[in-house]
Amino acid sequence: MASKRHFAEQTDTEIQEKRAKLQNKRTKSKERSAMDQFTAYLKWANEEDLDFFEYDPEKLDQYLTTFWFNIRTSSGEFYKIKSLEAIRYSLNRALKDSGCKFDITSKSGPFQNSIKAFEDAKRELKKKGKGNIDHIPDINPTGQF
Repeated sequence: MASKRHFAEQTDTEIQEKRAKLQNKRTKSKERSAMDQFTAYLKWANEEDLDFFEYDPEKLDQYLTTFWFNIRTSSGEFYKIKSLEAIRYSLNRALKDSGCKFDITSKSGPFQNSIKAFEDAKRELKKKGKGNIDHIPDINPTGQF
């Protein structure tokens, strides 16, 4: 049997505070940005209830289905695929951090429509040339470009 000195007694609140301090600031910033974008979309769609953390999975799936096709950058341009994926995963992380028990990226969950829409939106972006990754050119042996 383990002695008491092997374990510290910490409350759930203390553990949550420690976890919050350990989270990457950039990650939290991206989560906040994704939440702001989705909230702005709900306003644009004339939704009165903007607290999407409280939506049932069917309602959230419905809004996410149209969100993936309608989201644009602040200048009105289409996002690149990698950026759209980052928004999706940030939104999923924010939902999980708020206590939601579902995963908007899981193909076995209740988000079948929005997952299909996300894949279709990615195909559309690829056709528009937004699937490309701009690489920095290699440096040649002489050091000239």
